[in-house]
Amino acid sequence: EALSKSDKQRMDGPIQDKFDQEVLGRMLVELAEAEGGINRKERSFLSKFVTEEDNMVDHFSLKQSISRAELQETSVKARNTIFMMATAMVLIDQDISAPEKSRLVQYAQMFDFGTDKTNELIFEAKLYVLEMALHEMGTEREQVLEFADTIKLDHEEAERFAVRYRKRN
Repeated sequence: EALSKSDKQRMDGPIQDKFDQEVLGRMLVELAEAEGGINRKERSFLSKFVTEEDNMVDHFSLKQSISRAELQETSVKARNTIFMMATAMVLIDQDISAPEKSRLVQYAQMFDFGTDKTNELIFEAKLYVLEMALHEMGTEREQVLEFADTIKLDHEEAERFAVRYRKRN
């Protein structure tokens, strides 16, 4: 495979619309603040989507929580990617808190995702986070499996993904 599934998802459902980008930014900030603050790993991930020089993190922090109506008004093609990126935000620090998990469940419900769709997107988010980690740590089996444990990813899935990553790179 030339592309990972998460790359394919982002290409098939790009977040290009200004409203979609704002919703994603707000979701990411809400999730990062769910534990009471934004840690270093979350801030790094956020910076890919929300520019600090524009004080967008503060701007999004001041807004009301995202509503069902807002999520329903996002571009249909972008919804899966938006949820996948929000899930990746929760996984990025390898510590999923109860408030973060609760917010993700709410988002999935507001998007009208069924259980299968939600689980599929969570799985893709785990692979996306694993791929980011592989860029930093390499593909040594022991490290891959240790990382997989922290994001609750099946060892065989993680190892298979690492092999595919090596083949692509």
